[in-house]
Amino acid sequence: MKNIKIGFILSAVVTIGFLASCNKDNVDETNNIVEYDCSNLQQNVGDSCVSALGMLGVVDQNCECTGGNGSPWDCPNLQQNIGDSCFVQNQPGVVTDNCDCDLDPIVYDCPNLQLNIGDACTTILGVMGVVDSNCDCQENALIYDCPNLMQNVGDSCWVQNQNGVVTDNCDCELDVVTYDCPNLMANIGDNCQTMFGSGIVNQNCDCEELNNTLYCPNLQLNVGDSCVTSIGDWGVVNSNCNCQ
Repeated sequence: MKNIKIGFILSAVVTIGFLASCNKDNVDETNNIVEYDCSNLQQNVGDSCVSALGMLGVVDQNCECTGGNGSPWDCPNLQQNIGDSCFVQNQPGVVTDNCDCDLDPIVYDCPNLQLNIGDACTTILGVMGVVDSNCDCQENALIYDCPNLMQNVGDSCWVQNQNGVVTDNCDCELDVVTYDCPNLMANIGDNCQTMFGSGIVNQNCDCEELNNTLYCPNLQLNVGDSCVTSIGDWGVVNSNCNCQ
């Protein structure tokens, strides 16, 4: 008798626990029966389910386990989703809306050349060039200040078999040197040659014979000679007999 009472108590506890775990909305409180939207599946509309093919799905309004294509992928054949990266012909592609793996389309400035403006290209003559803003392959030409000379202003050039310089007018003119003494084509302090021997150009632009006379007796040096400045640095004697 004692065992029967204990068994009855345990059975009652299990039943109460089961009823307490049930969703109140699914329970008929009169008969204590769990009610489902889809009794055949013992599930409600919107619940996760597994289809007959073993695919994850969702219980629909018709109480059938569906899930679009019954697969977690947009494209089960590729096991990928639309827009995913893929490979085709050993090149990177993208999964299309049709679940095909197509080559990733590249947008070019110049589709006819499949190049962008500024890209290197080859002209119809086989010369290297650059794609211009009209999508034409132009021969790669440097931009010069003076295209007629293919040089820039200030560049060295050659005129009359002498060194020259490119002017602002894009002419190649002899490089004009400015002298302190244009008549001698020399600067003050330069060595020069008198009728009687070596000399030095003085401040009057005369070639003065040295006669062992120093141009800067205070320094015992001549213009252009090396010297030591007041702060101990090496310098050069200028036309004012200063060491700078």
